[in-house]
Amino acid sequence: MPNRGSTHATASDKLSADVRQVSSVPSLFAMDPSPSSLISHADSRIAFERCILTTSDIELPRYVKEESLKHLISARAKGQYERLCHPRNCPKNSAKFIRACLPCIDTVRHYNWRTDLLADITAGLTVGVMNVPQGMAYAMLAGLPPVYGLYVSFVAPILYALFGRCPQASLGTFAVVSLLMAEPIERLCAETTESLGGNTTNTEFPIPVCYVPEDPSAGEYFDYRPVIAFTLSFLIGIVQTSIGVLMLGKLTCYLAPAMVDGFVTGAACHVLSSQVASLFGIKQAKKGDGVGSLFLVFYNLFKHIRQTNLITLAISGISILFLLVIKLFIEPQLQRCGHCKFPVPSELMLVAIGIVVSHFLELQNNHNVTIVGGIASGMPPISVPQWNLMPPMVTDAIIIGFTSTFLTISLVKLFAMKYKQDIDYNHELTSLGVISIIASFFSSIAPSSSVSRSMVLEGARVKTTLSGIPSGLLIIFVLLFLGPYFSVTPTCVLSAIIVVALKNIIAHLLHTPKLWRTYKRDFFLFMITFVVTLVLDVTIGLVVGVVACLLALTEQQRALTIILLDNLPGTELFLHGRAKLATGELHSTKFLYPLSRSIISCRLIGSLNFASSEQLESKITKVLKEHESRLSSLEDFKYPDQSTSLNPSNTVSAEPILETQKKHQQQQKRQNTADKRLSAAEEAYRRFSSNLDRIEMAQDKTEEFYLEVHDKKEYAPQRFLLIDISGMTDVDPAGALCLSTVHEQFYSIGVVLVYIGDLSQFRCLDTSKWERFPSLSLSYPTMYDGYLACQHALFESMVNLHRC
Repeated sequence: MPNRGSTHATASDKLSADVRQVSSVPSLFAMDPSPSSLISHADSRIAFERCILTTSDIELPRYVKEESLKHLISARAKGQYERLCHPRNCPKNSAKFIRACLPCIDTVRHYNWRTDLLADITAGLTVGVMNVPQGMAYAMLAGLPPVYGLYVSFVAPILYALFGRCPQASLGTFAVVSLLMAEPIERLCAETTESLGGNTTNTEFPIPVCYVPEDPSAGEYFDYRPVIAFTLSFLIGIVQTSIGVLMLGKLTCYLAPAMVDGFVTGAACHVLSSQVASLFGIKQAKKGDGVGSLFLVFYNLFKHIRQTNLITLAISGISILFLLVIKLFIEPQLQRCGHCKFPVPSELMLVAIGIVVSHFLELQNNHNVTIVGGIASGMPPISVPQWNLMPPMVTDAIIIGFTSTFLTISLVKLFAMKYKQDIDYNHELTSLGVISIIASFFSSIAPSSSVSRSMVLEGARVKTTLSGIPSGLLIIFVLLFLGPYFSVTPTCVLSAIIVVALKNIIAHLLHTPKLWRTYKRDFFLFMITFVVTLVLDVTIGLVVGVVACLLALTEQQRALTIILLDNLPGTELFLHGRAKLATGELHSTKFLYPLSRSIISCRLIGSLNFASSEQLESKITKVLKEHESRLSSLEDFKYPDQSTSLNPSNTVSAEPILETQKKHQQQQKRQNTADKRLSAAEEAYRRFSSNLDRIEMAQDKTEEFYLEVHDKKEYAPQRFLLIDISGMTDVDPAGALCLSTVHEQFYSIGVVLVYIGDLSQFRCLDTSKWERFPSLSLSYPTMYDGYLACQHALFESMVNLHRC
């Protein structure tokens, strides 16, 4: 039984009110309730009988006039006051605010001590073991003594346990952030040296240390690099907190993941080049700053290759091989066998072996192998940022702050989507900034989330953010009791740890062929950012990458696409390309050559704005030409059971299609529509062609179609162009003006534009003065409604011409 819906018929739909459409597609209403029919829908049918609808027949939500700005601000301020500041709401809001700022309160309240405690302790200790060698190595990468990497590895996890919400995120040192911090630290040290008028830089240590007079009268000096680092970390925290408080976290969505991968990969290459001097034991191959600094490293390396310390090079090679064998072969094998559920602490094992070998063989004295040097034991001292150093580092703080923010939030979003976590990203940004500010007072550099450590936390099945507490406590134990033992660690061992830790980042280059095959825009974003970062500089690469993302978004916003649609035979569906049913169970409607010539369907996709509007006319013209080229191969189409002729003058005789009937024959008894297998077009032809003797569709030399009815030269519309605007996202005033102009231009040459969708949703569109074809509405709710209405108008014009 067909599902009948009632609608209000308008005057323009009076002639088509009894058109009955039947399509052989699955329907829930016509299904047999037996279990077998619930599995197979092959015998199901959908049928509907209603009039042709226009958008005016449907009550759509209309835009109301906006309230005045003054009234809107007043009402909102009053509502916020009632909600937040009213005395009866203050206690509740205060408690809610405290819980929002300190998520650890809710974590402790709902903590499952029996199941979560062991998992958090195990995961925290595992990451803590990784933090020891990585913290030391990444601190040296930033140009600081290794102990400062241990400080941030102690402070950041504990603070994130208080303020953070993502259990899998591991805050601490990260190679890219350390590399970005190294440049302003070295630059400020050089400026300080020049201002003092003398050489205050000691290059005998593995890291050049900048000394400035603490008391000029006493002649005492102290290391100035950590002070610069703490001040920079404080500024970075201010930037990150501002991003969170001002809710600017959405700005990070403008950075494409492909661009970030390209930037991180290029920065990783700079990190690798900075370790060349330590790996080969050649001090002259130290990485500099500026354009081409990466290539200068390898130039100096080959220039002084004979000065290579073979013992240092051997230790570096053995260390890299040791880490790769464990990470690529031994660890996966143990995890597959089920003997090891946690990562093997290969970095800590390597550092321990290096300490033992360096101590007993006296590598520094006997073989001139560079070691870390003295590491202070005890808790980190309280430090205060230097206000006079802040102005020259504001730009660096903004760049590093946004980079660290995006890297951390990307990981948080990844885990939030994977584990269905409800995380406020603006709160995460604010928390990251607060942690950086607090850490700067504990002799720590700006923390960031590390991919490798976060993946370890995930693999250890961490439950809550409280896993940062055992991780921090382990670092405290190392600082209090084991610090002096790390002083004999060879620096080449720490460099080997950095090199192997970057292998997954460098592996991004292996994904570029897939990017080229799947999405070329991301490929170009990756390659442009990577090449500029590699060749020029890390900071320049980041700026160019951001600009490339904005240009790509602008070009995407400017793009306007119009695709040609075809009716899927036997259905009410309109699809791109000549689609057909895979089952082949529906009887296709006959190809109606004159109808296909005159009614064209397409879909407009994109935003019609000042940048894209100039393309509209050319795109529509291109669609019309594409439609003509598709039909050109069908001009000699013949049905096997009918005689459709194409004479030499390109005049199609459509007598078998336009069947002549008497009016009383149209009132015959209806048969089962599923058995009749009549298409909507055939029914419409029969209904409106009863008085036609013969109609010929002709084509002149200019490829424009017109109707020849005896000797009359009255022209009917040459084409109807149905434009589906459901894919149109926005229309600005310039786009509205262009659409109005195009509508009038095409109407003047006989192409009637009919829109599928609600034009009123675009408030800058004024359609009151647009030309409309008689008996046609300007817009229809569905493509099939518009298609049938155009059939109606086409046949009615044929009848009127014949009667003339």
